[in-house]
Amino acid sequence: MKWDASYDVVVVGSGAAGLTAGLTAKLQGMKSLVIEKTDRYGGASAISGGALWIPNNHIIKGAGVPDTHELARQYLDSTIGDRVPEGLKEAYITRGPEMLRFLYNKTKHMRFQYAKGYSDYYPEKPGAYHRDAPLNHLFSI
Repeated sequence: MKWDASYDVVVVGSGAAGLTAGLTAKLQGMKSLVIEKTDRYGGASAISGGALWIPNNHIIKGAGVPDTHELARQYLDSTIGDRVPEGLKEAYITRGPEMLRFLYNKTKHMRFQYAKGYSDYYPEKPGAYHRDAPLNHLFSI
């Protein structure tokens, strides 16, 4: 079999995570390809309104939101419990803010904004912000 092209990174799925992985590879000097099985790109993020929950990041801190690593841990523990390994939860809480900072520093147009008043899905859970308090969701702009 003869191959027509070669890539350093091949990403399966064109949702927010897949597109970010492809972009990150490109920004790191690699040749990337994102493939999608459907006739539309965007995955679940295309139908979710594009909202992200990345706790304790520079955008919400800049808006004065009192978010912390500990609150994010409480929220994850109270909503998903032990269905996700502790190491993955910790990686999300730690690396999510790093990812947003990386995209901000390395791109001109990949910007997010704080979505003040956007409700947490489970506002009654420990670690969540209540409806009348600032929330830590982000939207891409």
